[in-house]
Amino acid sequence: MDRINELINYDPTDIVFHSSNLIHAYCFCLTPEQTCELFKSIPRKNKRLLDKALKKICSDIESEMLPCHENLLGVLEKELTSVTSKHRQSIGYYLTNISDCAPADTRKRIQTLFLESKYIGIRKRGYKSITRNKNDSQDILLEAWNTFNDAECAWTITNTFPTDALVPIRKNIVNTFSEGWQYSRLYLKIGKEHPQLLEELRDLDEISFCYVLAKLNKKLTTTDAKKIIDNNLCDERIGLLIWALGRLRLWKALQYIELQLKHNQNPIQLKPTPCLS
Repeated sequence: MDRINELINYDPTDIVFHSSNLIHAYCFCLTPEQTCELFKSIPRKNKRLLDKALKKICSDIESEMLPCHENLLGVLEKELTSVTSKHRQSIGYYLTNISDCAPADTRKRIQTLFLESKYIGIRKRGYKSITRNKNDSQDILLEAWNTFNDAECAWTITNTFPTDALVPIRKNIVNTFSEGWQYSRLYLKIGKEHPQLLEELRDLDEISFCYVLAKLNKKLTTTDAKKIIDNNLCDERIGLLIWALGRLRLWKALQYIELQLKHNQNPIQLKPTPCLS
Protein backbone atom coordinates (compact mmCIF):
# COMPACT_ATOMS: atom_id res chain seq x y z
CA MET A 1 0.00 0.00 0.00
CA ASP A 2 3.01 2.34 0.39
CA ARG A 3 3.22 3.06 -3.33
CA ILE A 4 -0.53 3.50 -3.60
CA ASN A 5 -0.58 5.98 -0.72
CA GLU A 6 2.40 7.84 -2.14
CA LEU A 7 0.61 8.33 -5.45
CA ILE A 8 -2.66 9.38 -3.82
CA ASN A 9 -0.80 11.94 -1.68
CA TYR A 10 1.59 12.99 -4.44
CA ASP A 11 2.25 16.74 -4.45
CA PRO A 12 3.60 17.98 -7.78
CA THR A 13 3.91 21.66 -6.88
CA ASP A 14 7.73 21.69 -7.13
CA ILE A 15 7.84 20.10 -10.61
CA VAL A 16 4.77 21.42 -12.35
CA PHE A 17 6.00 20.95 -15.91
CA HIS A 18 6.84 17.24 -15.60
CA SER A 19 4.39 16.14 -12.93
CA SER A 20 1.95 14.54 -15.41
CA ASN A 21 4.71 12.45 -17.01
CA LEU A 22 6.00 11.39 -13.61
CA ILE A 23 2.56 10.30 -12.40
CA HIS A 24 2.10 8.31 -15.59
CA ALA A 25 5.50 6.65 -15.15
CA TYR A 26 4.91 5.88 -11.47
CA CYS A 27 1.63 4.14 -12.34
CA PHE A 28 3.45 1.89 -14.79
CA CYS A 29 5.72 0.74 -11.97
CA LEU A 30 2.73 -0.84 -10.21
CA THR A 31 1.53 -4.41 -10.62
CA PRO A 32 -1.93 -4.92 -12.18
CA GLU A 33 -3.34 -5.67 -8.72
CA GLN A 34 -1.80 -2.53 -7.24
CA THR A 35 -3.11 -0.39 -10.09
CA CYS A 36 -6.66 -1.63 -9.59
CA GLU A 37 -6.44 -0.96 -5.85
CA LEU A 38 -5.05 2.48 -6.59
CA PHE A 39 -7.91 3.26 -8.96
CA LYS A 40 -10.52 2.23 -6.39
CA SER A 41 -8.82 4.37 -3.71
CA ILE A 42 -8.35 7.60 -5.66
CA PRO A 43 -10.77 10.41 -4.71
CA ARG A 44 -13.10 11.05 -7.68
CA LYS A 45 -12.04 14.70 -7.85
CA ASN A 46 -8.45 13.68 -8.67
CA LYS A 47 -9.13 13.34 -12.40
CA ARG A 48 -5.49 13.39 -13.46
CA LEU A 49 -4.44 10.46 -11.30
CA LEU A 50 -7.57 8.53 -12.26
CA ASP A 51 -6.74 9.04 -15.93
CA LYS A 52 -3.15 7.85 -15.54
CA ALA A 53 -4.19 4.80 -13.53
CA LEU A 54 -6.87 4.02 -16.13
CA LYS A 55 -4.27 4.03 -18.91
CA LYS A 56 -2.17 1.52 -16.96
CA ILE A 57 -5.23 -0.68 -16.33
CA CYS A 58 -6.09 -0.70 -20.05
CA SER A 59 -2.50 -1.53 -20.92
CA ASP A 60 -2.54 -4.47 -18.48
CA ILE A 61 -5.88 -5.75 -19.83
CA GLU A 62 -4.52 -5.69 -23.38
CA SER A 63 -1.89 -8.17 -22.18
CA GLU A 64 -4.16 -10.27 -19.97
CA MET A 65 -7.54 -9.94 -18.29
CA LEU A 66 -6.95 -10.80 -14.62
CA PRO A 67 -9.24 -11.38 -11.62
CA CYS A 68 -8.32 -7.94 -10.27
CA HIS A 69 -9.71 -6.39 -13.44
CA GLU A 70 -12.95 -8.35 -13.16
CA ASN A 71 -13.23 -7.20 -9.57
CA LEU A 72 -12.72 -3.57 -10.58
CA LEU A 73 -15.32 -3.89 -13.33
CA GLY A 74 -17.79 -5.26 -10.81
CA VAL A 75 -17.23 -2.23 -8.59
CA LEU A 76 -17.65 0.19 -11.48
CA GLU A 77 -20.72 -1.58 -12.86
CA LYS A 78 -22.39 -1.40 -9.46
CA GLU A 79 -21.37 2.21 -9.05
CA LEU A 80 -22.84 3.14 -12.44
CA THR A 81 -26.33 2.23 -11.28
CA SER A 82 -26.09 4.10 -8.00
CA VAL A 83 -24.08 7.29 -8.51
CA THR A 84 -25.55 10.75 -8.89
CA SER A 85 -25.84 12.34 -12.32
CA LYS A 86 -22.71 14.39 -11.55
CA HIS A 87 -20.51 11.28 -11.60
CA ARG A 88 -22.51 8.98 -13.89
CA GLN A 89 -20.75 9.98 -17.09
CA SER A 90 -17.35 9.68 -15.40
CA ILE A 91 -18.08 6.06 -14.47
CA GLY A 92 -19.37 5.51 -18.02
CA TYR A 93 -16.11 6.92 -19.35
CA TYR A 94 -14.01 4.53 -17.25
CA LEU A 95 -16.11 1.54 -18.30
CA THR A 96 -15.96 2.59 -21.96
CA ASN A 97 -12.17 2.72 -21.94
CA ILE A 98 -11.86 -0.63 -20.20
CA SER A 99 -14.40 -2.32 -22.46
CA ASP A 100 -12.57 -1.19 -25.61
CA CYS A 101 -9.50 -3.22 -24.66
CA ALA A 102 -11.29 -6.08 -22.88
CA PRO A 103 -12.13 -9.49 -24.35
CA ALA A 104 -15.27 -9.64 -26.50
CA ASP A 105 -17.49 -11.28 -23.89
CA THR A 106 -16.57 -8.67 -21.27
CA ARG A 107 -17.11 -5.87 -23.76
CA LYS A 108 -20.55 -7.15 -24.67
CA ARG A 109 -21.49 -7.35 -20.98
CA ILE A 110 -20.58 -3.68 -20.53
CA GLN A 111 -22.40 -2.72 -23.72
CA THR A 112 -25.49 -4.50 -22.46
CA LEU A 113 -25.23 -2.63 -19.16
CA PHE A 114 -25.06 0.66 -21.07
CA LEU A 115 -27.98 -0.17 -23.34
CA GLU A 116 -30.19 -1.19 -20.42
CA SER A 117 -29.65 2.15 -18.67
CA LYS A 118 -32.62 4.47 -18.32
CA TYR A 119 -30.31 7.37 -19.12
CA ILE A 120 -29.85 8.25 -22.80
CA GLY A 121 -26.33 9.57 -22.18
CA ILE A 122 -25.22 6.15 -20.98
CA ARG A 123 -27.06 4.32 -23.76
CA LYS A 124 -25.23 6.49 -26.30
CA ARG A 125 -21.97 5.09 -24.92
CA GLY A 126 -23.22 1.61 -25.71
CA TYR A 127 -24.22 2.54 -29.25
CA LYS A 128 -20.85 4.15 -29.92
CA SER A 129 -18.98 1.19 -28.45
CA ILE A 130 -20.84 -1.27 -30.68
CA THR A 131 -20.17 0.85 -33.77
CA ARG A 132 -16.52 1.39 -32.88
CA ASN A 133 -15.78 -2.25 -32.13
CA LYS A 134 -18.02 -3.73 -34.86
CA ASN A 135 -19.51 -6.26 -32.47
CA ASP A 136 -22.10 -8.86 -33.36
CA SER A 137 -24.70 -7.27 -31.09
CA GLN A 138 -28.00 -7.66 -32.91
CA ASP A 139 -29.73 -9.12 -29.87
CA ILE A 140 -28.94 -6.34 -27.42
CA LEU A 141 -29.52 -3.62 -30.03
CA LEU A 142 -32.96 -4.95 -30.91
CA GLU A 143 -33.80 -5.15 -27.22
CA ALA A 144 -32.76 -1.52 -26.75
CA TRP A 145 -34.64 -0.51 -29.89
CA ASN A 146 -37.85 -2.18 -28.69
CA THR A 147 -37.47 -0.61 -25.24
CA PHE A 148 -36.35 2.95 -25.94
CA ASN A 149 -36.75 3.57 -29.70
CA ASP A 150 -33.69 5.86 -29.67
CA ALA A 151 -32.67 7.57 -32.90
CA GLU A 152 -29.08 6.70 -31.99
CA CYS A 153 -30.04 3.05 -31.78
CA ALA A 154 -31.64 3.18 -35.23
CA TRP A 155 -28.45 4.71 -36.62
CA THR A 156 -26.29 2.05 -34.96
CA ILE A 157 -28.53 -0.69 -36.36
CA THR A 158 -28.21 0.86 -39.82
CA ASN A 159 -24.42 0.90 -39.59
CA THR A 160 -23.88 -2.53 -38.05
CA PHE A 161 -26.66 -4.88 -39.17
CA PRO A 162 -26.26 -7.00 -42.29
CA THR A 163 -28.65 -6.17 -45.13
CA ASP A 164 -30.93 -9.18 -44.61
CA ALA A 165 -31.50 -8.11 -41.01
CA LEU A 166 -32.22 -4.51 -42.03
CA VAL A 167 -34.82 -5.20 -44.69
CA PRO A 168 -37.62 -6.45 -42.38
CA ILE A 169 -37.29 -3.49 -39.99
CA ARG A 170 -36.39 -0.75 -42.49
CA LYS A 171 -39.71 1.11 -42.25
CA ASN A 172 -39.52 1.32 -38.47
CA ILE A 173 -35.96 2.58 -38.78
CA VAL A 174 -36.96 5.20 -41.35
CA ASN A 175 -39.67 6.53 -39.06
CA THR A 176 -36.96 7.46 -36.56
CA PHE A 177 -34.85 9.36 -39.09
CA SER A 178 -35.34 12.97 -40.13
CA GLU A 179 -32.35 13.73 -42.38
CA GLY A 180 -31.69 12.80 -45.99
CA TRP A 181 -28.19 11.53 -45.25
CA GLN A 182 -29.67 9.03 -42.81
CA TYR A 183 -32.06 7.72 -45.45
CA SER A 184 -29.17 7.54 -47.90
CA ARG A 185 -27.02 5.39 -45.62
CA LEU A 186 -29.85 2.95 -44.99
CA TYR A 187 -30.87 2.56 -48.62
CA LEU A 188 -27.29 2.40 -49.88
CA LYS A 189 -26.93 -0.78 -47.85
CA ILE A 190 -30.31 -2.18 -48.77
CA GLY A 191 -30.19 -1.15 -52.43
CA LYS A 192 -27.06 -3.12 -53.22
CA GLU A 193 -28.91 -6.40 -52.73
CA HIS A 194 -32.53 -5.26 -53.05
CA PRO A 195 -32.64 -2.54 -55.74
CA GLN A 196 -36.40 -2.95 -56.09
CA LEU A 197 -36.76 -1.24 -52.71
CA LEU A 198 -35.11 1.98 -53.85
CA GLU A 199 -38.47 3.42 -54.97
CA GLU A 200 -39.33 3.67 -51.27
CA LEU A 201 -36.51 6.17 -50.93
CA ARG A 202 -37.91 8.26 -53.78
CA ASP A 203 -41.13 8.67 -51.82
CA LEU A 204 -39.15 9.70 -48.73
CA ASP A 205 -36.61 12.08 -50.22
CA GLU A 206 -35.99 12.57 -53.92
CA ILE A 207 -32.54 14.14 -53.57
CA SER A 208 -31.33 11.24 -51.44
CA PHE A 209 -32.87 8.93 -54.03
CA CYS A 210 -30.77 10.49 -56.81
CA TYR A 211 -27.66 10.35 -54.65
CA VAL A 212 -28.12 6.65 -53.92
CA LEU A 213 -28.85 5.87 -57.57
CA ALA A 214 -25.59 7.59 -58.52
CA LYS A 215 -23.57 5.76 -55.86
CA LEU A 216 -25.01 2.40 -56.93
CA ASN A 217 -24.56 3.09 -60.65
CA LYS A 218 -28.28 2.85 -61.36
CA LYS A 219 -30.24 4.68 -64.06
CA LEU A 220 -32.68 7.58 -64.03
CA THR A 221 -34.53 8.95 -67.04
CA THR A 222 -34.25 12.59 -68.01
CA THR A 223 -38.01 12.92 -67.65
CA ASP A 224 -37.93 11.69 -64.07
CA ALA A 225 -34.91 13.86 -63.34
CA LYS A 226 -36.77 16.97 -64.50
CA LYS A 227 -39.71 16.15 -62.23
CA ILE A 228 -37.34 15.78 -59.29
CA ILE A 229 -35.67 19.10 -60.17
CA ASP A 230 -39.05 20.88 -60.24
CA ASN A 231 -39.95 19.42 -56.85
CA ASN A 232 -36.66 20.33 -55.17
CA LEU A 233 -35.41 23.51 -56.81
CA CYS A 234 -35.53 25.45 -53.53
CA ASP A 235 -33.97 22.73 -51.40
CA GLU A 236 -30.69 23.78 -49.80
CA ARG A 237 -29.18 20.48 -50.98
CA ILE A 238 -29.57 21.43 -54.64
CA GLY A 239 -25.79 21.13 -54.96
CA LEU A 240 -26.02 17.47 -54.00
CA LEU A 241 -28.72 16.97 -56.64
CA ILE A 242 -26.47 18.57 -59.27
CA TRP A 243 -23.62 16.28 -58.21
CA ALA A 244 -25.86 13.22 -58.51
CA LEU A 245 -27.19 14.22 -61.95
CA GLY A 246 -23.63 14.58 -63.15
CA ARG A 247 -22.70 11.11 -61.89
CA LEU A 248 -25.85 9.79 -63.58
CA ARG A 249 -24.63 11.37 -66.83
CA LEU A 250 -27.85 13.30 -67.35
CA TRP A 251 -26.58 16.15 -69.52
CA LYS A 252 -30.01 17.42 -70.52
CA ALA A 253 -31.19 17.36 -66.93
CA LEU A 254 -28.19 19.48 -65.93
CA GLN A 255 -29.02 21.95 -68.69
CA TYR A 256 -32.59 22.03 -67.39
CA ILE A 257 -31.57 22.69 -63.80
CA GLU A 258 -29.17 25.41 -64.94
CA LEU A 259 -32.00 27.12 -66.80
CA GLN A 260 -34.32 26.86 -63.80
CA LEU A 261 -31.68 28.30 -61.47
CA LYS A 262 -31.15 31.25 -63.82
CA HIS A 263 -34.85 32.04 -63.73
CA ASN A 264 -35.30 31.45 -60.03
CA GLN A 265 -36.33 34.80 -58.52
CA ASN A 266 -35.33 33.83 -54.96
CA PRO A 267 -32.03 31.97 -55.22
CA ILE A 268 -31.07 30.08 -52.11
CA GLN A 269 -27.66 29.66 -50.59
CA LEU A 270 -26.50 26.37 -52.03
CA LYS A 271 -25.36 23.84 -49.47
CA PRO A 272 -21.81 22.62 -50.26
CA THR A 273 -21.29 18.98 -51.07
CA PRO A 274 -17.78 18.16 -49.80
CA CYS A 275 -16.09 14.78 -49.86
CA LEU A 276 -18.17 13.42 -52.72
CA SER A 277 -16.54 11.13 -55.23
